[in-house]
Amino acid sequence: MFFFCFISSIYKDACTRVSCNYGRCVNEGASYRCQCDPGYEGSVCDRQIDLCASFTCYNGGRCHLDGHRPLCQCNP
Repeated sequence: MFFFCFISSIYKDACTRVSCNYGRCVNEGASYRCQCDPGYEGSVCDRQIDLCASFTCYNGGRCHLDGHRPLCQCNP
């Protein structure tokens, strides 16, 4: 019985050992994974994604972020 309680406490504490920076920790048994907020990636959600890097604006428009959405700002 004590062994079961000890193992259960390890499972519950998997997320207390790690910081997911810009995300939240999800327990997966004895391990964990970080579920990143929009705009972040990496095993601990520590890298910001450049959403404008893969977004094309035409006719001289410039990409900017509206929250976590890339949008084109057109020239007047």
